[in-house]
Amino acid sequence: MTERDDGQAAKPSARLVIDVTALRRGIVGGLVLIVPISLIVALVSHHRRSGYGGWLFVAFVAILYAYATAGYGAARTRPDTPLAHGMLAGLGAFLVWLLVRLAVPLARGDRIGFGIVAVATNALFAVALGALGGLFAARRGPTAIRHD
Repeated sequence: MTERDDGQAAKPSARLVIDVTALRRGIVGGLVLIVPISLIVALVSHHRRSGYGGWLFVAFVAILYAYATAGYGAARTRPDTPLAHGMLAGLGAFLVWLLVRLAVPLARGDRIGFGIVAVATNALFAVALGALGGLFAARRGPTAIRHD
Protein backbone atom coordinates (compact mmCIF):
# COMPACT_ATOMS: atom_id res chain seq x y z
CA MET A 1 0.00 0.00 0.00
CA THR A 2 1.08 3.56 -0.58
CA GLU A 3 1.07 6.37 1.93
CA ARG A 4 -1.04 9.47 1.67
CA ASP A 5 0.23 12.97 2.51
CA ASP A 6 -1.08 12.74 6.08
CA GLY A 7 0.99 9.60 6.84
CA GLN A 8 -1.89 7.09 6.70
CA ALA A 9 -1.90 4.18 4.32
CA ALA A 10 -4.11 4.67 1.29
CA LYS A 11 -6.70 1.98 0.61
CA PRO A 12 -6.15 0.09 -2.64
CA SER A 13 -8.63 0.80 -5.39
CA ALA A 14 -10.61 -2.23 -6.57
CA ARG A 15 -12.40 -0.39 -9.39
CA LEU A 16 -12.40 -1.94 -12.80
CA VAL A 17 -12.82 0.46 -15.68
CA ILE A 18 -14.19 -1.17 -18.81
CA ASP A 19 -12.86 0.37 -22.01
CA VAL A 20 -15.62 0.34 -24.63
CA THR A 21 -13.13 1.02 -27.43
CA ALA A 22 -11.14 -2.07 -26.46
CA LEU A 23 -14.31 -4.16 -26.35
CA ARG A 24 -15.43 -2.85 -29.72
CA ARG A 25 -12.05 -3.77 -31.25
CA GLY A 26 -12.19 -7.25 -29.81
CA ILE A 27 -15.81 -7.86 -30.80
CA VAL A 28 -15.23 -6.68 -34.36
CA GLY A 29 -12.10 -8.84 -34.56
CA GLY A 30 -14.09 -11.88 -33.48
CA LEU A 31 -16.98 -11.10 -35.83
CA VAL A 32 -14.59 -10.81 -38.77
CA LEU A 33 -14.09 -14.55 -38.34
CA ILE A 34 -17.53 -15.60 -37.05
CA VAL A 35 -19.62 -14.05 -39.84
CA PRO A 36 -17.90 -15.72 -42.82
CA ILE A 37 -17.72 -19.06 -41.01
CA SER A 38 -21.44 -18.88 -40.18
CA LEU A 39 -22.29 -17.96 -43.77
CA ILE A 40 -20.28 -20.88 -45.13
CA VAL A 41 -21.95 -23.29 -42.69
CA ALA A 42 -25.39 -21.96 -43.62
CA LEU A 43 -24.70 -22.30 -47.35
CA VAL A 44 -23.20 -25.79 -47.14
CA SER A 45 -25.81 -27.20 -44.77
CA HIS A 46 -28.84 -25.65 -46.51
CA HIS A 47 -31.48 -28.40 -46.96
CA ARG A 48 -29.01 -31.07 -45.87
CA ARG A 49 -30.60 -33.72 -43.67
CA SER A 50 -27.60 -35.89 -42.77
CA GLY A 51 -23.98 -36.66 -43.61
CA TYR A 52 -22.00 -33.67 -42.37
CA GLY A 53 -18.68 -35.53 -42.59
CA GLY A 54 -16.21 -33.68 -40.40
CA TRP A 55 -16.42 -30.16 -41.75
CA LEU A 56 -18.95 -29.08 -39.09
CA PHE A 57 -16.40 -29.85 -36.37
CA VAL A 58 -13.81 -27.76 -38.24
CA ALA A 59 -16.28 -24.85 -38.35
CA PHE A 60 -16.94 -25.24 -34.61
CA VAL A 61 -13.22 -25.08 -33.83
CA ALA A 62 -12.90 -22.01 -36.06
CA ILE A 63 -15.71 -20.30 -34.13
CA LEU A 64 -13.92 -21.12 -30.86
CA TYR A 65 -10.78 -19.56 -32.31
CA ALA A 66 -12.82 -16.46 -33.16
CA TYR A 67 -13.84 -16.09 -29.51
CA ALA A 68 -10.17 -16.26 -28.48
CA THR A 69 -9.34 -13.72 -31.19
CA ALA A 70 -11.96 -11.35 -29.78
CA GLY A 71 -10.44 -11.67 -26.31
CA TYR A 72 -6.94 -11.20 -27.64
CA GLY A 73 -7.89 -8.05 -29.55
CA ALA A 74 -9.54 -6.43 -26.56
CA ALA A 75 -6.77 -7.40 -24.15
CA ARG A 76 -4.05 -6.04 -26.45
CA THR A 77 -5.74 -2.67 -26.26
CA ARG A 78 -6.06 -2.84 -22.45
CA PRO A 79 -3.08 -4.85 -21.14
CA ASP A 80 -3.75 -3.71 -17.56
CA THR A 81 -6.97 -5.78 -17.40
CA PRO A 82 -6.60 -8.54 -19.99
CA LEU A 83 -8.94 -11.11 -18.46
CA ALA A 84 -11.88 -8.80 -17.94
CA HIS A 85 -11.66 -7.29 -21.40
CA GLY A 86 -10.97 -10.67 -23.00
CA MET A 87 -13.97 -12.34 -21.39
CA LEU A 88 -16.30 -9.45 -22.20
CA ALA A 89 -15.13 -9.24 -25.81
CA GLY A 90 -15.59 -12.99 -26.34
CA LEU A 91 -19.06 -12.81 -24.83
CA GLY A 92 -19.87 -9.67 -26.82
CA ALA A 93 -18.91 -11.33 -30.11
CA PHE A 94 -21.14 -14.28 -29.23
CA LEU A 95 -24.07 -12.04 -28.27
CA VAL A 96 -23.88 -10.02 -31.50
CA TRP A 97 -23.78 -13.26 -33.50
CA LEU A 98 -26.70 -14.63 -31.44
CA LEU A 99 -28.85 -11.56 -32.17
CA VAL A 100 -28.30 -11.99 -35.90
CA ARG A 101 -28.79 -15.75 -35.63
CA LEU A 102 -32.14 -15.17 -33.90
CA ALA A 103 -33.34 -12.35 -36.13
CA VAL A 104 -32.95 -14.14 -39.47
CA PRO A 105 -35.17 -17.19 -38.77
CA LEU A 106 -37.72 -15.10 -36.89
CA ALA A 107 -38.00 -12.68 -39.81
CA ARG A 108 -38.50 -15.56 -42.23
CA GLY A 109 -40.96 -17.34 -39.95
CA ASP A 110 -38.74 -20.43 -39.56
CA ARG A 111 -37.83 -22.42 -36.47
CA ILE A 112 -34.91 -21.06 -34.46
CA GLY A 113 -33.17 -24.44 -34.48
CA PHE A 114 -31.44 -24.40 -31.09
CA GLY A 115 -32.34 -24.24 -27.41
CA ILE A 116 -31.29 -22.52 -24.23
CA VAL A 117 -28.72 -25.21 -23.41
CA ALA A 118 -26.89 -24.55 -26.68
CA VAL A 119 -26.94 -20.81 -26.01
CA ALA A 120 -25.61 -21.22 -22.46
CA THR A 121 -22.91 -23.65 -23.59
CA ASN A 122 -21.73 -21.36 -26.38
CA ALA A 123 -21.75 -18.38 -24.02
CA LEU A 124 -19.50 -20.29 -21.62
CA PHE A 125 -17.18 -21.23 -24.48
CA ALA A 126 -17.08 -17.58 -25.56
CA VAL A 127 -16.18 -16.34 -22.06
CA ALA A 128 -13.58 -19.04 -21.46
CA LEU A 129 -11.87 -18.64 -24.82
CA GLY A 130 -12.06 -14.85 -24.59
CA ALA A 131 -10.20 -15.17 -21.29
CA LEU A 132 -7.66 -17.47 -22.93
CA GLY A 133 -7.13 -14.91 -25.68
CA GLY A 134 -6.70 -12.27 -22.98
CA LEU A 135 -4.06 -14.41 -21.26
CA PHE A 136 -2.15 -14.82 -24.51
CA ALA A 137 -2.24 -11.06 -25.01
CA ALA A 138 -1.03 -10.46 -21.45
CA ARG A 139 1.89 -12.84 -21.94
CA ARG A 140 2.91 -11.00 -25.09
CA GLY A 141 3.31 -7.74 -23.19
CA PRO A 142 1.97 -4.21 -23.53
CA THR A 143 1.32 -2.61 -26.90
CA ALA A 144 2.49 0.71 -28.22
CA ILE A 145 -1.03 2.14 -27.76
CA ARG A 146 -1.05 4.76 -25.02
CA HIS A 147 -4.16 5.46 -22.93
CA ASP A 148 -4.59 8.78 -21.15
